[in-house]
Amino acid sequence: MKISAFHLMPHRELPQDFEKRYPSVWVTPPWWELADPARVGQYYNWTLDELLFAARAGFDGVCTNEHHQNAYGFMPSPNLMGSVLARATQDLPVAVVQMGATLPTSNPPIRVAEEYAMLDCISGGRLVAGLPLGSPMDVNLCYGITPMEHRERYREAFALTMKAWQAREIFAWNGRYYQLANVNLWPRPIQQPHPPVWVPGSGSISTFDFAVENEVCYCFLSYSGAKSAKGMMNGYWDVVTKKGREPTRARRSSTRGTWSTSITSASTSPPRGSRRRATRTIAASRPPRATPCGGRRIPRSCATATLSRRATSSRAAPPPSASASRKRWSRASVSAT
Repeated sequence: MKISAFHLMPHRELPQDFEKRYPSVWVTPPWWELADPARVGQYYNWTLDELLFAARAGFDGVCTNEHHQNAYGFMPSPNLMGSVLARATQDLPVAVVQMGATLPTSNPPIRVAEEYAMLDCISGGRLVAGLPLGSPMDVNLCYGITPMEHRERYREAFALTMKAWQAREIFAWNGRYYQLANVNLWPRPIQQPHPPVWVPGSGSISTFDFAVENEVCYCFLSYSGAKSAKGMMNGYWDVVTKKGREPTRARRSSTRGTWSTSITSASTSPPRGSRRRATRTIAASRPPRATPCGGRRIPRSCATATLSRRATSSRAAPPPSASASRKRWSRASVSAT
């Protein structure tokens, strides 16, 4: 199992009566009533400090993602954050996990391919490339792409991105949504034929099919607990089996959210035997030992963990000592099923 720190980067100072005064934290929260640019700049720096703290504490990866027009997670450009993390962790064996840049909202999508290639080069080959479909709030309501086109645009953008990373010759792309006369990607990723690709999803059967058919890792975003996640992932493994693929660890990662404890995680293991899942308990008396992932040796499957909103600090402390880390991790055990 690999464990990464995943930061949604919410606004940290919403009023206590927010839920009574405003209909939603997404798409429509009024900036001028709720936020201040100077404070928001401090939030971005705190987020980077916290992710760097996690990297130094021994996490296997640090994760960013993309959302728009909301106070729930206002990181509209994860690659800006990822570039800082890639440079600042050059001395650490930690993956830079972009959960990641939304393909349908990038026009043309080779912009994502270029920026991910940059991140892989800057990090020395430590990028995990998340290629998400994107939420309806972001893609449809904020960026104006009609729901009927959403998945079609994504599938075409995904195919173009994968080809752009791997093609040995300049090629033309004449698709339904994107037309490019000359695709000649500069730079190219260090990891060949491409960085490990994750397709995040929250349980859509069509996304199960897409991830299996394209031989990439399905990253299940679970905020409803282990039992719910297990039932959903059993369905995913059924799809893997029905399509004649081997149920390997590289096919799945999982994000499990928590707001009251320091860490939660999920197993990357496929089911064993007749639908039975081996249960493992990690005695969290010490940080997980980081696995070197520089160059071309980066984990293609990685369970992700969220840092508690309640556990954030105003400024990141220096890297903890070994004894301090053991004390922090001894307060809880992480159970994975």
